[in-house]
Amino acid sequence: MAATSAAGVLLPVLLATALPIARATADPDLAAGQHWLKLACGECHTLGNVIDGNGAPDLDGVVGRRAAATGYDYSDAMKAAAAKGLTWTPQNLDPFIADPRGFLPGTGMEIYGLIHESDRQNVLAVLEQYSPDYKPEAPAPAR
Repeated sequence: MAATSAAGVLLPVLLATALPIARATADPDLAAGQHWLKLACGECHTLGNVIDGNGAPDLDGVVGRRAAATGYDYSDAMKAAAAKGLTWTPQNLDPFIADPRGFLPGTGMEIYGLIHESDRQNVLAVLEQYSPDYKPEAPAPAR
């Protein structure tokens, strides 16, 4: 029976746990984000010179904007969420982009969502570029 070194046992475990962290902290791919915006959102939404959709709310400035804040005829579900204070922060946009109907049952969004976190992060990076007024909240000081 061959002896197994500690490195031989630990290396696969370390790699398996480090890879998701590396993906989550990698620089966003703006070209990929634009690709997914065109593919998933471009038929309905407009965003700068990236997508020119037809009729749905304009995504320029969406990050940091209160939900249902434009003149669009939103679903009752979106209006109710806005009345409760829903704001499109990256933390709220991410699960909405992943599963619009799961995040907000009754929404008028007609896409199934982007299931891969890296795709959503790339889309969010592009949306943030087109939201110049958005200022992320500073993290709370350590205690």
